[in-house]
Amino acid sequence: MTYVALCTLLALGDDLSRVDRGGIMRTLRRLQREDGSFSSVSSSSSRIGTGRRRDGAGGGVEEEEEEECDDDDDDDSDLRFVYTAAAIRHLLLVTAAAADDHDDDDDDHLDRDGPSTEEANDEYDDIDVSSATSYVLSCRSYDGALGLVPGGEGHGGSTFCGIAALRLLGTLDDALLDGSSSSSSSSSSYAGGETGGGWREDLVRWCVSRQRSVLPPPGKTTTTTTTTTTVANDDDAPVVAPAASAGMQGRPNKPEDTCYSYWIGGTLSLLSESDLIDRRALREYVMSCQGPSGGFGKVEGATPDLLHSFYSLAWLALSDERGLCDANDTSGGDDDDGDDEGHRSKLIRTLSELDCALGVCSKRVGRRAIG
Repeated sequence: MTYVALCTLLALGDDLSRVDRGGIMRTLRRLQREDGSFSSVSSSSSRIGTGRRRDGAGGGVEEEEEEECDDDDDDDSDLRFVYTAAAIRHLLLVTAAAADDHDDDDDDHLDRDGPSTEEANDEYDDIDVSSATSYVLSCRSYDGALGLVPGGEGHGGSTFCGIAALRLLGTLDDALLDGSSSSSSSSSSYAGGETGGGWREDLVRWCVSRQRSVLPPPGKTTTTTTTTTTVANDDDAPVVAPAASAGMQGRPNKPEDTCYSYWIGGTLSLLSESDLIDRRALREYVMSCQGPSGGFGKVEGATPDLLHSFYSLAWLALSDERGLCDANDTSGGDDDDGDDEGHRSKLIRTLSELDCALGVCSKRVGRRAIG
């Protein structure tokens, strides 16, 4: 809820200057477990002395004990919370700090990645970045994706959470070089800068493979196309020409879903590899899931809902990055389809630039987009 609250404040134009950054950072530190993950709520079942000092009731100085998360507690602890912790840390230590310097018009001093541990510790109690990074790496699956927990099946949502968390923590580039994606190497701790077989190639391959084929088998049709053209092959059997749209699935052998346009497409964007997918076809799939009264559903014909509407718009904002998605768009002419396509592209270009890692409009966080 803290992550949602901070993002909501930013979306409403707040500069976070009234937020108790120190208090939130201390809470994040308490929520971190020994394995590097984070609990969703604080626990009072285990406490440790931290050496912190505060004014006592009688004017003296007392040592303040700080709650520590109990790893045996039965609460959620997976990559979702590593991501939200990394995002909160980033918002407080980078984005909010940038708002304090209104006189500096040059944002080049803001790092593309997250703040270093040394920078964070100068003012606040920081989380254990190395431990958090190790936990993300321990969630790698044999196929290059990330599961929600160690040993879990690779999934689009958890993969985005892990990659975005590493980007926000400032450890992504080194982590991608750290070992392979096999489960046997996932237990090794992250030290930074280690090189091995490399994880990046497997990860990118897995993400790119999640886009459903734009060319159905001969004689078959697909329900995910917005337009189909029937042609004949050598045996005069009807086939369908390449589809105009191709959505993303969250894992192998699953149907497309608009939210994975962002989870998978966003992951590739953070890796600077989004040009490896057919962004035009993905964009068309997302647009085909728009309801007649507005909003987006998870699949074509589904009732629009807030979650899929948000992630559909988020992907559409990303789909025009560097202008590549609209390189061949027709903005005019006598062809009605061309007019419609050009109008659609113009509307997409009016969407605000998205900070992919944070899921917030870039202009609201006062910096260039991450990814």
